[in-house]
Amino acid sequence: MVGGVCVMAGSYITYAVFTKSDVVVNKSGNPWPWQNVDSSKPQKLITVQQAYKPIPELEALRRDIGSPAHPRAASS
Repeated sequence: MVGGVCVMAGSYITYAVFTKSDVVVNKSGNPWPWQNVDSSKPQKLITVQQAYKPIPELEALRRDIGSPAHPRAASS
């Protein structure tokens, strides 16, 4: 019984890693993939009146710590 449960749990984990979009196993790629999200494309199933507006405090913090600016901030 316990062996069957272990096999099913392992099968589900394998299924989730290879088919689910919210599970990503990438140790050699970009360590900050959330910085590459395009704000012009909706990331949700339903998006109501979404528009990117730069937040001055966040942009100042990015400049202070040396983080790259948001790609849409320069064009706004």
